[in-house]
Amino acid sequence: MATLTDDEIIDTAYDIFLELASDNLDSADIILFNLQFEDIGAAELYTPDLEIWQQHQPDIDLTNQELYAEVLIGLADNSDHINNVFARVLLSRDKSQKLCHIIWKD
Repeated sequence: MATLTDDEIIDTAYDIFLELASDNLDSADIILFNLQFEDIGAAELYTPDLEIWQQHQPDIDLTNQELYAEVLIGLADNSDHINNVFARVLLSRDKSQKLCHIIWKD
């Protein structure tokens, strides 16, 4: 199985986020993100949070977490912790599988 690198996953998630943000976020959030992303923006790779994904996408089988990655996209606080999450993007690490799910900021 050919897999995406961590950088490829982050880049892919960010590209998808930018493409879909205007259809899924409030105008105020888009303005805030655009104004502050260069200074305090972040796109960070995580192991998928099973509890959150099972609540939002119960049909996804994440038992083998090594096959998936979660990217949080948002604005960070002074400790570089993303405290204002605009999207959680779930991607498959497998290059042949085009799985992508997003949980958008409410």
